[in-house]
Amino acid sequence: MTDPSAPPPGVAAPVPNPYQAGPPPGMHPAYAPYGYPQQVYAVHPYAIGRRTNGMAIASMVTSLLALASICMYGLPTIVLGPVGAVMGHVTRRRLRTTGEEGDGMALAGIIIGWVSTGLALLWMAVIVVLVIYNMDAPPPAVPEDSF
Repeated sequence: MTDPSAPPPGVAAPVPNPYQAGPPPGMHPAYAPYGYPQQVYAVHPYAIGRRTNGMAIASMVTSLLALASICMYGLPTIVLGPVGAVMGHVTRRRLRTTGEEGDGMALAGIIIGWVSTGLALLWMAVIVVLVIYNMDAPPPAVPEDSF
């Protein structure tokens, strides 16, 4: 009868590795996995993820530029605001089918785009009202002894 702890014929006896755990219970040492034990590394939760849609980023950036351009009498905002908002609507529809990231950015582009367009229209209306109101006002009096 053969010794069950002896390696099979033709197989050299394994050299014990001090860094490796012993074979699993019930497994012959000659057939035990060799090498160093595998180290398990923690995976960062953001290391593996889906791609962010570039059009969602463009929608949010365009809408933010529209919001910043209100101080230029609102004229660039009349173009940039709706462009950013419409790009956000198109992107959200596209994201439902592709499975990419960026839904929040597209929603931000929609909200900021329409809000900045509304603010620009309100600002332009205030400017028009002030110009019309001041057209009927007499010019300011200049004192004679100011020269």
